Order: sequence, then C-alpha cells, then structure tokens
Amino acid sequence: MDLEHFLGRLGHAVDSGTAFKIVGGRHRGGIYGAFEVSIGNIHCTGIHRQAYEEDQRYQRDRRTMLAPPALRAVHPLGKSPVISDGDLTLAESGAILEYLVERYGPGFAPRPGTPEALRYRYWMHYAEGSAMPPLLLKLVFDRIERAPMPFFVRPVARAIAARAKASFIEPQIRLHLDYMESELGKSTWFAGEQFSAADIQMSFPLEAAAARGGLDTRFPRLTAFLQRIRARPAYQRALDKGGPFELR
Repeated sequence: MDLEHFLGRLGHAVDSGTAFKIVGGRHRGGIYGAFEVSIGNIHCTGIHRQAYEEDQRYQRDRRTMLAPPALRAVHPLGKSPVISDGDLTLAESGAILEYLVERYGPGFAPRPGTPEALRYRYWMHYAEGSAMPPLLLKLVFDRIERAPMPFFVRPVARAIAARAKASFIEPQIRLHLDYMESELGKSTWFAGEQFSAADIQMSFPLEAAAARGGLDTRFPRLTAFLQRIRARPAYQRALDKGGPFELR
C-alpha cells in the first residue's frame, strides 16, 4: 500500500471509524523489512520501503453518531481516524498526516522555508480549523430539522434551525467556498503546483461541502480539484480496499 493511498484512507476514516496500525521500522533514514498489510480479510506480505497495516474498522452508532465503546480501547476519546505506530497512538487527521509525512513520506510536503511550505501549513490547519466548523453546524441543524420530536415542538425547532442556517451557517459556508475557489486560482493545488498532504487534508471538507454545503458547478476550480483528487490512482485504490463512503 503506497503512502498516498494510506493517507487518502484517513479522510474516509472520519466517517467509517477506522483505526490503523503501522508495521515496520526505520533504519539509516529509511523504512525497512518485511511488512504486512491487513485490510478486512485481505492480507499480504512483502519487502518494501513503506509499511502500513489497516487494523480495524469501527462503525459509529447511526442514532447517536458516536463511536462504539471498543474504539475507546484504542483512543480514550474514541476518535477516528487514529493510527498506532509502535508505542505511539495518534488521533486528529492533521496531526496524523504531518506525522506520516515527516516519518515516512517527506515528498508529500514542500521544502521547508519556501512560500509553498507556509501555504502547506496554512491549509493543513485551515481544513479543520475554518472549513469544517460551518459544515459541521450545517449537519447538526439539518438533523434537528429532520429529528423526530413532539408535534407541538417541531415547528419551533425547525424554525430555529432554519433561521440559524439562513442567517449564519449558509453564508459562512458560501464565504469559505468563495475564498477557496479564489485561492485555487493561484496554483493547481492548495500549497502550490505540486500535490501534497495538504490536498488530502482539504479533500474531506470539500467532499462534505459537495454533499451538503452547496459546492457545485458555480465553483469550477473546487469542482475540478475534487475531480482530480478522485481520479488519482491512490484514491481509487483506497475505495477498492475500503469501499465507498457516503457523506450525508
């Protein structure tokens, strides 16, 4: 399993609840030795400079949207994605991506000290710090509108949800979509002309925006970005191994 394939699975793991284990070690600046890749019931071994193993998938509770208790045995917060690499257990997709790139795939980040490196760092943090919060609020208030409740409460709850979305949430999403669309006018990928882990990190909020945030053909650069992401061989291999994912 190549590094980009593995990194791409991390975004999908947010929705599927997946824990990954990395098997292997480092020697003289490289990753060495025999490795095992385990995905579901598929196992293979070999010698390669990259070593990744997907250990276990956990299904979130569809009613509460919370992680199952078993995932808390991996991480106390029941967070996904989460990776284990030797004695290290690490959650938070941005931290995981940075760790994997630094340890196993420096080619997925721009050279330090360059303008591209600063953009890379910015977009790695922007994805969850700025882009995701209004999309998460949209998900929550959409669920409030659809949630079963006593008939005498329903009109009030739905009116509050609709007002919150119209007055704040949807304008914020549009603001961010316009901003990201403009930024992609400066370069092919978010950090520059070379694909990087920042693009993997940014792909998930943009997938969420396409599913429920109004990202459509009005934003041709963002739409083209998602098409390029989905067309990458590693993305396709991730879907082949992990199955399709659905954002609601």
